[in-house]
Amino acid sequence: MRNERSQILLFGFGKAHDELAGRIVVLGYRALRANDVESALGMLRRPAQPIRVFVFPVGAPFAKRESDLRSLTDASSAFGLRLIVSGDRPSPPEIAALKREGVRFALWKPFHDSELRFVLNMALYHETRSQMRPNPRVPASLVVRMKSGAGEKAGMLYNLSTTGAFIETPRPNMAGGRIALMIEFPDGTLAITASVVFSNVPGNLQRPNLPLGMGAKFVDADPQHIERIAKYVAERTRAYDL
Repeated sequence: MRNERSQILLFGFGKAHDELAGRIVVLGYRALRANDVESALGMLRRPAQPIRVFVFPVGAPFAKRESDLRSLTDASSAFGLRLIVSGDRPSPPEIAALKREGVRFALWKPFHDSELRFVLNMALYHETRSQMRPNPRVPASLVVRMKSGAGEKAGMLYNLSTTGAFIETPRPNMAGGRIALMIEFPDGTLAITASVVFSNVPGNLQRPNLPLGMGAKFVDADPQHIERIAKYVAERTRAYDL
């Protein structure tokens, strides 16, 4: 059974709306749907079904967006309602208006599932209850080369934090092994050692909502390397703030 905190309310309709709902479900969240403001208000007012995240597309069918969003926020639980806008990036004046209306996060097309997961987790986080890991993993489409006793191969970073990463590769290493990583950052390569924590392989998906690959934890890392990763993580995090 999914944690009730993982309920996401989607507002709108159409093909893009259906596709986003499907992606959210595959990632392990519960996607609730409303086609009008009254339906959304009814869902938010159900005490046994707290909803903390509201996702709507640019151009959603609001009568008056500012007052409708205020009504939805007022109807939400004690945890508050986090607002996420998605779709094609609008003009700067429109983005400024969304900010004034309380929208905090944005998912501009095209966005990968790792980005969708990250923004939903950020929105679900409630600072007073320490529900988020202290070292958030940001989406990271970076090439990484891996060396171990089995040789050298290449993969892609799916996400990255100051403590570890998930590496997307069809040939992950076994859990417990050590690998030398060469991460291709935009400003140059960073070499760091990691220990494989788990592997996602066909027939044995340790994390069904992640791609084939492996989760790795950094070991014996140089503080300067961690500082460099932290800078990248901070920059990527800001990219999803409206």
